Amino acid sequence: MQIRSAGPLLTANNPDELQQKLAAMPTDVPLRSEGRKSRHVEIYAITHLLATLSPDYWKFPIELIHRDRPDFLLRTRGRDIGIEHVEVVPRNEAHMARLREEGHGPDVHFVRHGALDEPKLTRKQALKEIEDDDPGDGWVGDSPEREWAEAMARAAENKVAVAGKPGYEAFDETWLLMYDGWPVPNNDPRTSATYLLAQSGMPAILRTFARVFIMDGRGSGSSLAPPPSTCCAIREIGNFGHVASEPRRPGQRRITLDLPGLRNLREQVAGLSRSAEQLRYPKPQYLQTPGASRRAAAPIWF
Repeated sequence: MQIRSAGPLLTANNPDELQQKLAAMPTDVPLRSEGRKSRHVEIYAITHLLATLSPDYWKFPIELIHRDRPDFLLRTRGRDIGIEHVEVVPRNEAHMARLREEGHGPDVHFVRHGALDEPKLTRKQALKEIEDDDPGDGWVGDSPEREWAEAMARAAENKVAVAGKPGYEAFDETWLLMYDGWPVPNNDPRTSATYLLAQSGMPAILRTFARVFIMDGRGSGSSLAPPPSTCCAIREIGNFGHVASEPRRPGQRRITLDLPGLRNLREQVAGLSRSAEQLRYPKPQYLQTPGASRRAAAPIWF
């Protein structure tokens, strides 16, 4: 196991102190062409996760450590939680996003279909795709939700394999935090979650990870980011634990939605991505103002 920092990223003895520490976290994420590293996205994602979740998920005091295999260790009173992070974005989309940041291609372009196992494009091939800006076949009906669900499941299955390798440290439980940068238009979260839970690999995923959180990362693979005053949606998909005092019947599964972020998700422009001169991952309002109350996620059963 390798610790990535000399000390813990943060420690907190109560919710107010946690909120203050999160507000001071360095969550700026550089452009891909300006030296973005995995640690930038990891710290951004874990900050949003801890700011969004209710304190019911743990008992204070807590300590957050940035490390490897898994990426974070959240020490709480009576329980140690490993948190594995993954950014889900087609590698060719990430490659082309960097080239667009360098000034290649039109300011407005079509969203292309992606695949986790697609062959890597050379720079010359990627530049040609950018210049051609071929819309392809597009999406029909619920194909965006089905494509998204398959991509999330494949990425999670890859992390199941990582967690099973020698040297991966086990804790009281392990969570999976997925940063969703998958390029699909008009992705309905409820429908997507239903298709994701129906994927054949989900039983193994939920056996490995006690909780699975999916963070809407519009702007990860493309250049379209949410307005800086709104929060990205964080969804929990699984059938473990509880939310406050909400009842759950046997066999029900839970998806937890941050509704302000969900509204922003539905406002995305279908089929288009706009490039920006400078992309910074947005900091939600409840992190910008120390002492402001935190928004609770709304549980939705299905």
